[in-house]
Amino acid sequence: MPLDYRLSSVHFISSPDGTEVDVDGRPGKFKGKMETYFDNDIRYVVDSFYERTLQMIEKGGFHMLGHFDKIGFNASSFSPGIEDEPWYRRHIDDVIDAVRDTDIIVEINTKAYPAPVGATAEEVAGYVSRLFPSPNVIRRLVSAGIPLAVNSDAHYSSRITAGRDEAFAIIDGK
Repeated sequence: MPLDYRLSSVHFISSPDGTEVDVDGRPGKFKGKMETYFDNDIRYVVDSFYERTLQMIEKGGFHMLGHFDKIGFNASSFSPGIEDEPWYRRHIDDVIDAVRDTDIIVEINTKAYPAPVGATAEEVAGYVSRLFPSPNVIRRLVSAGIPLAVNSDAHYSSRITAGRDEAFAIIDGK
């Protein structure tokens, strides 16, 4: 197709029984899917997400990698501190290494900064504003010399600049 660019992101992974499950939504729904489809095996879900991400990068056919650590947001709500685990950080390193060998641009997605429009009061109360990738990963991408694009992924016009200043501050080392 004659598109200006193609953005690719993992949204679904296969459950152990082969059902394709959307793991990209909000934390509350993610927790329910963890129990229903994955027997609460967060390691399986994270490993599968990054495995699929690496397969997507290897296959190519796109220009920009979208919110490649989105699973960290949901995984952290399910298992706080998971993103600091060495095995989790290895997944991030593997993606950075894979992207470094391509001409793929990595999206800095600001959609979840601040809480999403339409979030329930319960979701807003426990909400942590987030960029995808996280600030630590953004710094690692900058250090690796990987090209970045800031994108709001806005579904509402009022959020078109949400998180933009915060993202550029991190990119600029502030």
